[in-house]
Amino acid sequence: MKRDWSGVAVFLGTVLAVSFLAKMCLDRAAEAPRLARQEAMAAVRDASAWIKEVFGVVPEVRINQVLVHGQSAPIAELAVIEQDYTLAYEWRHTWMGSTKTVRAEGTWRAKAGFDLLKPFQISLDPATGRIGGDLPGAEILSLELVGGPEVRGESGWWNRLDEQDRAAVVREFAGKARRHVEESGLVRQAEAEALARLQTLADRNAGKGGFEFRFRSSTPAQE
Repeated sequence: MKRDWSGVAVFLGTVLAVSFLAKMCLDRAAEAPRLARQEAMAAVRDASAWIKEVFGVVPEVRINQVLVHGQSAPIAELAVIEQDYTLAYEWRHTWMGSTKTVRAEGTWRAKAGFDLLKPFQISLDPATGRIGGDLPGAEILSLELVGGPEVRGESGWWNRLDEQDRAAVVREFAGKARRHVEESGLVRQAEAEALARLQTLADRNAGKGGFEFRFRSSTPAQE
């Protein structure tokens, strides 16, 4: 009696095909975490490179709160934006109906940017794959008088001006200038300029989502 092996062959072929597909699925499942880690590390390197390009500082890198790479910077400060302000300040003092006045005018040059000795950090949360860039807020790095000051004074009949009055007005003028610059929005402009540069770099890597850059003095901005 001649056996028909065709059914057996089909059965064995089916078993082998199913086994092969199952192995492929298991291999891919085992490979997925490794590929995810590689992609996450590549994204961390991208974010770190962007910060280095924009600020000139290599940020500290932490993965799951564990320090992987320390921070380093070749310079201490980075000025992002500068602006001139022409200001005036007037001081009056009245004694027994006699008034003396001093008026100071001058141009101040302010530079706003970042202290690179403060922490710049990149962190990766392996559970979510979220990459966060924690950056120090911008600040006024310098304020210098580039024009003036022109100081003009007028004494009262018996309330006379002296050099101490003039020196005090110049000091108060400097304090007023700093307060004016701090309230002018120059610091926010510096942060916006830096964030725009980071955004440009992120746009070149479209599809690599999951980045969040945060200035400590402002609200988060997501890529």
